[in-house]
Amino acid sequence: MDISSVQLIKQSKNLHEFHCINSIIEIVVEQIKTIPQYERLARSIDLILQICQLLENLCYDNNVKAEKGYKLDMAIKIYEKLFSTKPEDRDFLIQSIKFLHSNNKIKRVKFYRKVIRYLKNVLFKKE
Repeated sequence: MDISSVQLIKQSKNLHEFHCINSIIEIVVEQIKTIPQYERLARSIDLILQICQLLENLCYDNNVKAEKGYKLDMAIKIYEKLFSTKPEDRDFLIQSIKFLHSNNKIKRVKFYRKVIRYLKNVLFKKE
């Protein structure tokens, strides 16, 4: 069976975004799980800020632009995968994200920092 033509079929914009969103959620969950004893940080504003910044940067880098509020939905899904989802925990998460957003704490990594990181990796590449 020849499956070479499968790679030539393009995904629709909605399928691409669905795939990217779910991949981003998995990446963020794995990144948070690398923190030792992350379960103890369920009510930490710093952890929520970390999740939001990861989402902001990954969505920007992968050009994901879904309907309004999709990043909040993604953050809720990530939080549900990491911790139990009691109504008061969900309310804490939503209020924390609104607080962080209103105080401009959720930021993308600056372009020059990305360039510097790339140049360091290229110039000081360990072989």
